[in-house]
Amino acid sequence: MRESLTAFNQVAQFIATSDRATIERPPLLTPYQEQLEKSNVIGRLAFSLEASAHWMRTITNQLNTYDDQIICGKNRDSSRFKYLVNVFNNVFVEEVQPYLSYVDSEYQAIAQETQFVSALLSQSDANVYNLHQRHLEFKETSREHVKYWKGLFERCGRSLSSIRNN
Repeated sequence: MRESLTAFNQVAQFIATSDRATIERPPLLTPYQEQLEKSNVIGRLAFSLEASAHWMRTITNQLNTYDDQIICGKNRDSSRFKYLVNVFNNVFVEEVQPYLSYVDSEYQAIAQETQFVSALLSQSDANVYNLHQRHLEFKETSREHVKYWKGLFERCGRSLSSIRNN
């Protein structure tokens, strides 16, 4: 797929930068046409980036909204904190973080091959697959989510290593 996207990027760059009066032909896409038509990798990735960012934003907002109900300290009922530690270990670390890493690596794998096409599309109002912008939002919401967990653990006097060994 990477080879197909590179070829597509080269054709787009040729069209955008060539002199209109040139007789030179752009590189052929026909060897890659079937693979490009059958694969919706850019659309799927755009959806995954946007859906993940939305999910992270929603969960982080919910955690921030109810953060004052998480009580820490000696001689306090820390059952809610313990519940969140379990959520962190069993859901975020075991399931969510590997998925977020996978989505990010998929973006990194094709980002170079789609860079020129993305730049051309960004000039259009109809750019529904703005991968770069979606990736920036994805990274920002991921950072904000991690920032919440760090703040919670710091507020409750626990280190990440003690949380992970819990």
